[in-house]
Amino acid sequence: MVKNLKFFLKEIGCIKKSCRKFLYFDFNNLYPLLLFVAFMEPHAPGQTSDADLHVLQSPPSLVLTKGDQATLHCSFPAGDPNGKGAVSWHRVSLEEDTSSSRTLSFGGRFSLAYPKTSLGKGNGSLVISNISWKDAGTYFCKVWLWGKEEKQGNGTRLVVYGHPNQPEIYLQVHGQKEGTITLACRTFGFYPAPVNFSWHGSDVSLTALGPAELWESEAGGFQSIHYVAMPFSSTWDIKTITCSVRHVSLVEPLSSNYTYDPGERGLSGNQLMKYLNIIKISLVLGLLMSMIPTVGRKCRKMK
Repeated sequence: MVKNLKFFLKEIGCIKKSCRKFLYFDFNNLYPLLLFVAFMEPHAPGQTSDADLHVLQSPPSLVLTKGDQATLHCSFPAGDPNGKGAVSWHRVSLEEDTSSSRTLSFGGRFSLAYPKTSLGKGNGSLVISNISWKDAGTYFCKVWLWGKEEKQGNGTRLVVYGHPNQPEIYLQVHGQKEGTITLACRTFGFYPAPVNFSWHGSDVSLTALGPAELWESEAGGFQSIHYVAMPFSSTWDIKTITCSVRHVSLVEPLSSNYTYDPGERGLSGNQLMKYLNIIKISLVLGLLMSMIPTVGRKCRKMK
C-alpha cells in the first residue's frame, strides 16, 4: 500500500514540502486518496473474489455398468489450504427435478478424491465405487469458501446400465396351438427395461405368442421371457433355433442356440401324442379310483 501511495503522489507531481503541507493542511483531502489506493491493493495469495469463484464439473454425462467405479470431476480456483470452506455433493434422480436434490454422506462407497486437501488443490472430485442402479442421477458439486458466496457446478448426469445375461432357451412339451410346441427364451439382470427378442430357425416357421413378459427381479434389475410356437413333424430333420437379445447396454446382441432333434428327444408327432394320451388316461383312472369308495358308501346307504 505504501508503494502505491508514493507512486500516486509522484504521478500527481507532489514534491516533499508541498506534500507535507498538503497532508498536514487537510486530512479530508487524503481520505479519498487512501480509498483509491486500498482498491488498488491486490488480493492476498490464496484468496479469490466472488467473481473468481466458479465451479466446473466434467464430464457432462457418464454411462457406466453396474459394479464399475465412477469419478465425477469437480474443479475450482485453489484457496488457502488452512482456510475455512467445504465441498459437498448433491444428487437428483433421473425421474425428479433439481428441487428435490439429496445431500450425499461421504463414507462407504462415496468419497472425495482428496478428502483433506480439496480446498488447497481446488479439486472436489467425487469417487463412487461398486456402482449400483440406484446411483443413477444428476450430481452437483457445491463449493463454499469463507467470506464467499456458495457456488454450484453445472452437473454430471450418471447413467448406470446392467447387461442382460446370456439368453436361455427352454422347450415346453405342450403347445398353445394344436400340432405345435412352445419355445421360451429368458434373460435377466438387465437395467433399464426393456430388452428386445428376435428368433431365427433353419427351415422352420416360428410364431410369436404375444409380447415379451417383463417383471422386476428380486436380485435387482429386470428379467424377461418371450414365447414362440413351432410346428413339429415326425419327418423332421434336426432343427436349430436361435434366440437373440438386444439391449441399450450392448454393442452386439447376445444369442443362444437350441437344437431340436425329434428322434433323440422322443418328441416326434406320434410319440408326443402317445405321451399326452397316456397322461390323460392316467388322470382319468386316478379320478375314477378316488370316486369308487364314495360311490360304494352311497350304494350301501340306498340298500
